[in-house]
Amino acid sequence: MTYPIKTIMFAMLACASSSNSIYAVANHSCPQCNKLQHEKNSDAYDKHMPQSTKPITAHLPKNFGKTHFIVGAQTAQVQKEFNQQPDVLDSSNYNPELSTSTIAHAYFSPDDGIEQLLIDLIKQEQKSIQIAVFLITNGAIAEELANAKKRGVTVELVTDQTCLHDKFNKINVLHGENIPIYIYQPSEKPTIFSNCMHHKFIIFGQNNGNQPLLWLGSSNLTKSATRYNQEGCVLLDLPHLITKFSDHFDQLKKRCIDYAPSTSAISHKTADHPPKKNKRKRNI
Repeated sequence: MTYPIKTIMFAMLACASSSNSIYAVANHSCPQCNKLQHEKNSDAYDKHMPQSTKPITAHLPKNFGKTHFIVGAQTAQVQKEFNQQPDVLDSSNYNPELSTSTIAHAYFSPDDGIEQLLIDLIKQEQKSIQIAVFLITNGAIAEELANAKKRGVTVELVTDQTCLHDKFNKINVLHGENIPIYIYQPSEKPTIFSNCMHHKFIIFGQNNGNQPLLWLGSSNLTKSATRYNQEGCVLLDLPHLITKFSDHFDQLKKRCIDYAPSTSAISHKTADHPPKKNKRKRNI
């Protein structure tokens, strides 16, 4: 079952005051008068309540703290009141009117068969597929992306230079189907710190229910990740998140070079710094 953000938030509130602070009152009675709690700043509060049982105060934004979660109140009533208040998770470009989600699912590898789930989503796509992934070596997924391209779906891929050095990569397969591929180019000089395109997300332009979807998680598009590793992915249809990721995808492309077969000669960082050999098993 899917719960909106506000449904989860109201259930987490113990008590909120109009002074822009939230009070989590411990479940202890006053040791002297046996009341569950005293009014804040009252004489009894200061004298009776031990320090360890006094409410914990946390400073919050001005638009927060006008709703109380009352133990024993009807859930529907509390949720209705809470929904009338501003969402404390709002960002400057967040539109609460777009926050209702009908799709919000979590999947795990190897338990939920995320390889087939992803293939099914690719098959259902009618408009566009934007992929940002560190590695793509899974032949079945690459084949389905090629099929999507053949039926008129716009497919784009952003990946890291590391992918070019994996002998199982499917870059040339996708490039052969005229799928635009963008290779991330770090702007900084090589340092001891990593600077790579490590994303794993996919934006579907018109999918289940003729709506855009966002696939996001820890999994590369490899057989190891989708069949054997312990990985997690979520599928969402939240418009404001999809827009944010789509804008970021456009930014990523500006930080890349267009792939051509000769691009494979580029080293992991620079021509003077070839990738180190790794004794770990390859992602295939």
